[in-house]
Amino acid sequence: MSSIGPSPNSLTPLDNDPLARGAVALLVVVLTSVIPFVGLIVGEQLIRSLGSAGPIFSETPAPFATWDGQRYIHIATNGYIQDDPFVSYHVVWFPAYPLTGRLVSRLTGLDIPNALLLTSNLFLAAAFVVVAQ
Repeated sequence: MSSIGPSPNSLTPLDNDPLARGAVALLVVVLTSVIPFVGLIVGEQLIRSLGSAGPIFSETPAPFATWDGQRYIHIATNGYIQDDPFVSYHVVWFPAYPLTGRLVSRLTGLDIPNALLLTSNLFLAAAFVVVAQ
């Protein structure tokens, strides 16, 4: 009769240590967050070396705030405005993320786009730690 799951001899040190699993999860978050920022910096330097003058991006989070990001910035900054032409679509953008970003902005003094970027990364780290447990 075969048993389901790993045998006791095949367990790794991470299998019995939730703190170590959480640390590995946070390391994964850091690595996955650093890669886009390094790409942004290297890309900007490459574009600049090809002859572009001046800043390529006016704000650091601008490349990370496209599509829905612009709507979340608008909601975090202005709330749900009734005379907004997109009012019928507000139901798509749930309030927890922009409200948390606004709270992070007030607590840290960051502007809304940077606060939302920080909020996203904090939620990602929390999700990785929870899943690793």
